[in-house]
Amino acid sequence: TITTTGQYGTGLSAQAGARIDAEDVIITLSGPGAIGAGTSSTDATISLTRGRIELKNTATDSAALAVQQYSNVITNGTLITTAGKNTHGAKAHGNLSNPIDPVGSIAVTGGSVTTSGEGSYGLYSIGRSKIDAADTVIETQGSKSHALVIEAGGQISVRNSIVRTTQNDAVGIYGRGDGSLRPLSVLSQ
Repeated sequence: TITTTGQYGTGLSAQAGARIDAEDVIITLSGPGAIGAGTSSTDATISLTRGRIELKNTATDSAALAVQQYSNVITNGTLITTAGKNTHGAKAHGNLSNPIDPVGSIAVTGGSVTTSGEGSYGLYSIGRSKIDAADTVIETQGSKSHALVIEAGGQISVRNSIVRTTQNDAVGIYGRGDGSLRPLSVLSQ
């Protein structure tokens, strides 16, 4: 079990070519700006099998999974819940100023991604980054909390999954600027 309570707390962080493989880990975060599992430098990878990532309602402006260019986060059967405002299930952020930089990526297989805070997206890909989701449930329960968001060259691919929003002003698939969505076999509710 990993618990952080301070501002900018991170459950798992891989940098500079490091790789973390974790099974059945429970990560709980409650501070603002928190990241459950995140990478932000060249060739870093985090792989999570089963387990759970939970961001409490005090973990605002946060993300359960986060990558920046050059790095990867992979989950298999992991349960993800966020409750804070502007706290996303998965956020992949590429380099907006250099379109030839390598992309960061997140892969979610099985499990679920559930957000309940206002403005909290399920999957959010921005700036030459990509998110692949398969056999999962993506649900947002807050107002203005879109399920899938692509922006400025971001890419999201969803297969054999359920995408659901339950509150006002929440959109199932939302795009701004350039970007691409490749849904296959998506059941939208």
